[in-house]
Amino acid sequence: MKRWNIIGLVGAIIFGLVQCNPYQESKIELGEPAPADFTIETDTGMNSFILTAQSDEAFLFEWDLGNGTTAKGKEVRVFYQLKGNYQIILTAFSQGGHSTASQVITVAQDAPLPCTGIIEALTNCSSKSWVLDPAGGALIVGPSDRSTIWWQADPQTTIDRPCSFDDEYIFYEDGTFEYKTNGDKWVDEEGGAPWPSDIGLPIGCADDSQWPAKYADWLSGTFSYTVSESANDTTLTLNGTGAHLALYKAGNPGTVSTPQSAITYTVVEASDTALSVDIEMPDIGGYWQFNFVPK
Repeated sequence: MKRWNIIGLVGAIIFGLVQCNPYQESKIELGEPAPADFTIETDTGMNSFILTAQSDEAFLFEWDLGNGTTAKGKEVRVFYQLKGNYQIILTAFSQGGHSTASQVITVAQDAPLPCTGIIEALTNCSSKSWVLDPAGGALIVGPSDRSTIWWQADPQTTIDRPCSFDDEYIFYEDGTFEYKTNGDKWVDEEGGAPWPSDIGLPIGCADDSQWPAKYADWLSGTFSYTVSESANDTTLTLNGTGAHLALYKAGNPGTVSTPQSAITYTVVEASDTALSVDIEMPDIGGYWQFNFVPK
């Protein structure tokens, strides 16, 4: 009797298993990406605009402002100093993925930079002349991770390179940048030899008249500058062949041997009493930092 009870129980279990439907995992529907539509409104102030994303479903908004800068947020404000056409691209991220939209802003004319923030510090809302800090640390070079310093200028450097420390870097409120060597300029070195290799001058101070014509663009001149501020960093761009700060050989590609048409620095500090910028040097896996004080 007990034997048949056990057999019946096993049969019931097997029958129940056969009758069960196999497990199926339910699918999660993410839906379509939220649209990346946005509006453009004129803000107060010349060449200033308000960009507003229209989606309520997206959780992240990234903007390419068409002038080399980016921004994040549902609403951003942007200022364009120079006339031209700027393509704005918005990428909206939502549960269903991401989508993009673009529009073009046309700026009819150049505008003076508003004299606030870094512009005020650079120009004193008029003009302001800066020189390398003679107290020490005016020139610093190190690895890209900033973990140490390979070399930095000290007070003795001011004595050894007098023609570097009397150079003036003048910023004007209207966007003009002027560089003055005041008669002579430091011939820098690379690997212990004068740079560029065909400059034909020894390392040290050389009168402007001694510099070869092909490198004359690195001497005194009048150029322009632009400032770009974002949530991530603030950059200072000098426009015009040969424009530079502190070291003519430090360019955006790395160590350069010809005058560049433009150069961009990251602003580390800008105040009434100090200006500090740095520039990445991919060819050496490092960076240069230049520190200035008002003349």
